[in-house]
Amino acid sequence: MAKTNGERLAVSNEYLAGSIDADGCISIVKMKRTAGGKCDRHELRLHITNTDLRFLEIIQLQFGGSLKGVRSDNNRNPKWKTAYSWRTQGKNAEDIIKRVFPYLIIKKDRAEVALELRKTITNGQRNAVTDEILERRESLYLRMKTLNKRGV
Repeated sequence: MAKTNGERLAVSNEYLAGSIDADGCISIVKMKRTAGGKCDRHELRLHITNTDLRFLEIIQLQFGGSLKGVRSDNNRNPKWKTAYSWRTQGKNAEDIIKRVFPYLIIKKDRAEVALELRKTITNGQRNAVTDEILERRESLYLRMKTLNKRGV
C-alpha cells in the first residue's frame, strides 16, 4: 500500500484520465457464445499497464479491480522492466469512465463507445437478448476494434 506521511495517496480523476490516455486501454470483449455460434455477451474492460507497481496498487485501492504481472524482464528483451496491469470491467469500468470522461483527450472516442455499450446492458442481465441489441453491441464492438487498431 502506498503511503505518504502516513496517509494513503489518492489519484485524481484528471490524473487517472491522463494515465488512461497514455498507458490505458478501453475495450469491448466477447464473453460467450450460444449453441448457434452467436456471441450473447459483450463486456466493457478498462486497463492500465505500467512498470511501476506502486502506482497501480494505488489505483486498485481507490477504484477496485485486479492486478497482475504481464511481462517479465526475460521475455522478448532482457533490458525491459517487468510490466504490470490493473484491470476492471463492467459496471465498475463504466463508473470510472464517467468520472474521467471530461478529462480524456486521446481515448475520449473509445469512452463514448464504451458508454454506449453499457446503455444496452441492464443490471444482472443474463437472459436472452434481442437480436436488435446483439446487433447494436456487435456494431459497437467492431467500432471499438477499429479505434484500438494498431498501426496505420
